[in-house]
Amino acid sequence: MNLLQLINDRLQKDDPELLSHLKSEDLSLGAAFSPVFITLFVYQVPLPIATRIFECFILDGEIALVKILLRMLYNKRDIILKLKECELLTYLRSGMIVECCGEL
Repeated sequence: MNLLQLINDRLQKDDPELLSHLKSEDLSLGAAFSPVFITLFVYQVPLPIATRIFECFILDGEIALVKILLRMLYNKRDIILKLKECELLTYLRSGMIVECCGEL
């Protein structure tokens, strides 16, 4: 929950419009991103990328996951702002992650 609060605080500071959109769609950060923190992104990404994420996690701790997730949100901001309800949740949980990994 502390990690989710960090994301909330950063979005409030850096991109209040994005946070407002998520809230207007009744989407809690916990519902969208808890699976990401539990699995360390491992289930949605290719093994080489999962390995790199895990290495960052080992070196920097939980803050590495926050940084990765925030970067993905900022990079996919325009798409996120266009999505609604279930499409938004599905995109945040898997589509966004897959797209970002495909761009590496």
